[in-house]
Amino acid sequence: MLKYDKLILALILASAIGLGGFFLIRGGGSAAGAELTAVVQSPEGELRLDAAELYAAGEERTWRLKGSAGPVLVAFSPERGFAIIESGCPDQICVRSGFIDQAGQSAVCVPNQVLIRLEAGQSGGLGEEGLDGVLR
Repeated sequence: MLKYDKLILALILASAIGLGGFFLIRGGGSAAGAELTAVVQSPEGELRLDAAELYAAGEERTWRLKGSAGPVLVAFSPERGFAIIESGCPDQICVRSGFIDQAGQSAVCVPNQVLIRLEAGQSGGLGEEGLDGVLR
């Protein structure tokens, strides 16, 4: 092994450790510790769920809603997040879309008019939605 090969290997290893530490400190994308609100909208009305409390309880939960095209079953799993797991719609796209667990994500069943949207908690007085981005 040449002198420069060892240097390149050391740089790659240091970069990998640094990136790993960065993502570990940032939270790694998991919503388990985040202040999230799951907003479930359906023809029946709006249901607001405190996701932080649900994650803390660590139990799976389900909610049965009446959609425009039939019943819809919304589920929560502490390992995976929120999803539409059963629907009366013909194509089942909403069921196949899977689980969501980060602020800004949504799951939608269009025929049933059901929407699950994850929102972050209040962030520095910037309003209910927070700050999406800044353009200069």
